[in-house]
Amino acid sequence: MSVLVNQTGFQGEMLPAQDADGRFRLVVVIKATCLVDLQGNVSLAPEQDAVTLADVFLGEPGRSSVVAASDAALYKAATDIGLVGHAHAMAGTAATRMPVTLTVGPVRKRLLVIGDRVWERGLGGLSISEAQPFTRMPLVYERAFGGSAEETEEERNPAGVGFHVDAPDSGSPLPNIEDPSHLISSWSDRPAPQGFGFVPGNWQPRKSFVGTYDEAWKEEQFPLPPHDFDHRYFQASHPDLRCSPYLQGDEAVELVGVSPHGPLRFSLPGKALALSVQFRIGEPQRRLAALDTLTFMPDDNKFHMVWRHPIQCPAKILDVETVTAFPIRLSTLQRLSHAPR
Repeated sequence: MSVLVNQTGFQGEMLPAQDADGRFRLVVVIKATCLVDLQGNVSLAPEQDAVTLADVFLGEPGRSSVVAASDAALYKAATDIGLVGHAHAMAGTAATRMPVTLTVGPVRKRLLVIGDRVWERGLGGLSISEAQPFTRMPLVYERAFGGSAEETEEERNPAGVGFHVDAPDSGSPLPNIEDPSHLISSWSDRPAPQGFGFVPGNWQPRKSFVGTYDEAWKEEQFPLPPHDFDHRYFQASHPDLRCSPYLQGDEAVELVGVSPHGPLRFSLPGKALALSVQFRIGEPQRRLAALDTLTFMPDDNKFHMVWRHPIQCPAKILDVETVTAFPIRLSTLQRLSHAPR
């Protein structure tokens, strides 16, 4: 039996997997839960959240926002960045519209959150009503452009609002979350759905990467993934919130509009995750895990960092005897990477 020796102080799992060619992997997943205060001080949470093995949804699975994304993935080529929370007007003062910005290192996304509006029909046709004031707005895809109409749905966000095949009735709602550079002005507009959260696997664009599960797959490939499965399926963040190369773990963070107390500014802990892999035969091998998922939960003053490394097994899972996971400082990693060889 393969054993994970977790010396990180974080939660960890070792998940078996096979690729389309039948090769075995042991995927090491380490998840840290950190707290951040209003002064930007970061500390390790006394209770570490468990590794999440399946998406947790706001409502109906696959047709509602993801409130906790699955940590089970074989491989991610870039760091996914997500935020689960609310837009908060400053000091509880009501606003009709406000910007919300998420910045992590080189990645920055800015959205406009607008109070409830509807389409109004007048002599000049359809127009947009005045926005209603709000103090708190959920940052979920249910509040972004999308939805369904007349047996047709917006495949990038079937949970959303504002998608129409024909001109809507007076009183039909508009999205609350928009891209400030592509605001809706006509009922026929089809902007890209906007948000900071994670995208379910059966929504586009992730759905296009899952591969072909047809009769030929059943007869020739089951239970392995299809040969046209694309690892981009595992990238669950909004396409604008991915960082390549991976985040290292010491980047500056700024979250604006997600706390009633004002902007949150802090830096990620300067840590990396190393692995020592002992195969059944041979000396231990040193590996580095990639920081491939970062999730902010400002309502709870915390965030998650997830590191991952898929270990290829020579023949079968049991060829890996033990994997020891331990943290190292980024300064140490940088010295090692610049040391003479």
